[in-house]
Amino acid sequence: MSRSVSYKDITVHKRPQLRILVDRSSGEYEPVVYRNPNSKPVRLRVLVDEEFNPLYPHNLYLHQKVKDGNKNVNTAAQALMAFERFLISTGLSYDKVNENVEESPAYYFSEWVAQNIRDVRKHQDIGKPLYALSTASTYIDIIVDFYKFLHRNGILRISKSCIPVEFTYKTIRPNSRVEYDMLSHTRSNKAIIVQTSNLKDLLPKVQSFPLSSKLKPMTNEDQKIYINALNGQNSKLAKVKALMCKTALLTGLRIQEVCTFPFGFELPLSDQNELKLSISYALNGCKTKFNKRRTIEIPSELAKELYEFKVSSLRKKLKKNRKPEINLPHEPLFLNAKGLSYSTNTLETFFSKVRRDINIVTPNWYYRFHDNRATFATNYMLTQANSRGVLFNYLLDELAEILGHNSTKTTLKYLDFLEKKESQLKHAALKNNFSAKA
Repeated sequence: MSRSVSYKDITVHKRPQLRILVDRSSGEYEPVVYRNPNSKPVRLRVLVDEEFNPLYPHNLYLHQKVKDGNKNVNTAAQALMAFERFLISTGLSYDKVNENVEESPAYYFSEWVAQNIRDVRKHQDIGKPLYALSTASTYIDIIVDFYKFLHRNGILRISKSCIPVEFTYKTIRPNSRVEYDMLSHTRSNKAIIVQTSNLKDLLPKVQSFPLSSKLKPMTNEDQKIYINALNGQNSKLAKVKALMCKTALLTGLRIQEVCTFPFGFELPLSDQNELKLSISYALNGCKTKFNKRRTIEIPSELAKELYEFKVSSLRKKLKKNRKPEINLPHEPLFLNAKGLSYSTNTLETFFSKVRRDINIVTPNWYYRFHDNRATFATNYMLTQANSRGVLFNYLLDELAEILGHNSTKTTLKYLDFLEKKESQLKHAALKNNFSAKA
C-alpha cells in the first residue's frame, strides 16, 4: 500500500476509444487510443501515490464523474484523498469489507470525520484536521457514491457478506398544510422516496462544540447509583449484562469490545492489583477498533467477578444452548440465551432499561453507554495523577494506549475536560475565599 497520496491536474478526453490496428508488414495487432477530434479535452484532478502512480479505482470514479457532465470534480478528489489517507494511517483498504457495516472502511472514516468537525469557537489547534459540518456531509456523500460506483461496475459487489454502506429509504410526502390552494389540481400528490445511508447519522445535526464539552463522565455520586442499580438486577441474564456494563465502566472498553470480550484469561497473581490482558480479534476474538491489538488493565476485584462467571454453571448451561453446527473461531466470555455473544443493540437496550429504573428515583441521571468509557478515562487520569504525583499531560500516551487511540489527539479531550473542571474548582474556591473575607 502506498504511504502517501496527493493529487495532480491533467488534461483528458471524456470518451476516448480503444482501437486495434494491424501492422500490414508484420501482421501484429497494436492497441491505439483514439480521440475524437471534435471533442474538447477537459481538466481532471486525479490521485497519485508517492511515486506518481495513478490510484485505481479512484481515478476511474473521477473520470466517470466528468463523463457524466460534472465540470469540476475537485471536491470529489479531495474527499477520496482524505478517505485514502485515513485508510493508510489506519492500515485499512477500501475493499476490506465484510457483513458488518460498522467494521467497514466507510463507517470508520465517517466516524473519524464526525469526531473532527470544526468547533463553533473561533480558535483552533494549528495543524489539526478539522472539517466544517457541510464539508463533512459532502465528503460522506461522495464516499457513499464511490461505493455505489464500485458496485455498478463490478469492482466491489455489495452483498450480504460485503456491506460497505447500509442504505435506507425515507418517504417525503407533499406539504398539505395549506387548506385553500387554488392550484392544487396542478400538483402531484405522489410521495417522494429518497435513498439515504447510515453514515450520515454519525454526523451532528448542528456545528459542534469542542469534544471536551461533549464528554459526560459520571460523577462519584452517579457512579454509586449506577453500580447499585447493576448489582440489584434479579434475573440471571440481567446479571450477565450488568457485569458487562460494569466491565465497560472499570476498563474503558467500547461496547463492541465488551460484547466480544475473550473467554481465555486467568486470574491475576495475588500480589497484583490488576490483570493485564492483551486483546484483538486475531489474538482472542475481541473486536477492537481497526482490529488494533492493545493491552487493557482489569482491576483485581472485577477480574475475580469475571472469572467466577467464566467457571459458573450458568455459563456452562448457556453454552449448551448453542447449536452443534455453530463453530465459533473464538470463544466469547459473555453468552446470551442461545449460547452466542451479545449484540451491541441488546446491551444498549439493557443500559436504557437500567437508566429508566434509575430515573424513577433520580430523574436527572442521564448517561449513554459510551459514558462508561469517558468515566473510566477521567477516573484513570485523576487516580494516577494523585497516586504518582504527576501532571495530566504525563499520562496522555499511557491512556491513549489503554483506550486504543491511534494518536493522543483523541485522548486530549479528556485532558481538556479535566483541566477545565480543575480551573472551575479553583475559581469557585477563590470566590468562596473572597466572600469569607468580605
